[in-house]
Amino acid sequence: MHLLVNIVILLLNWKYRTVHKWREYHTTMLFISLCDLLYHCICSDFKLWNYQPDWPLFSQLITNLTYSLIFLPATALLFLSNYSIKKTILAKVIFVLKWIFVYMIGEYIFVLTQNMSHTNGWTMWWSLLFYFLMFPMLLLHHTKPRLTYVVSAAVIIFFIIIFNIPIE
Repeated sequence: MHLLVNIVILLLNWKYRTVHKWREYHTTMLFISLCDLLYHCICSDFKLWNYQPDWPLFSQLITNLTYSLIFLPATALLFLSNYSIKKTILAKVIFVLKWIFVYMIGEYIFVLTQNMSHTNGWTMWWSLLFYFLMFPMLLLHHTKPRLTYVVSAAVIIFFIIIFNIPIE
């Protein structure tokens, strides 16, 4: 299922012709990859969520790397390329809410099919909060990257404290 999801997000980028915009959004694409890789470093021994490898050739490392280096940057590209600053505030909010909804449905399916697990107190409610942070952070990073790093540090500290993540 993981391979299929990566293929789908890449095909959506092709369908909506966002690939040629990668230069405009590459720093935010790198930012989301960095955030996911940082999660794997900080939570290496205390995962809050984990993707279960579903192909014989895919190890845990390969599964995580495909999300960090393919799926998430492709998501950022598709999301940012289709976000219009010219729309009304209500239209912008609805656009972000649609993405949150799609991500929640996707995660729910992954949890049901055991392609993803929640551990150490993480739940779908925490995922909902996380997505309410993630998509606006992508927008913020595209316009104000320095501020995004400060806010991201605060969010990371918040989750470390709330989930009592051991830092060695």
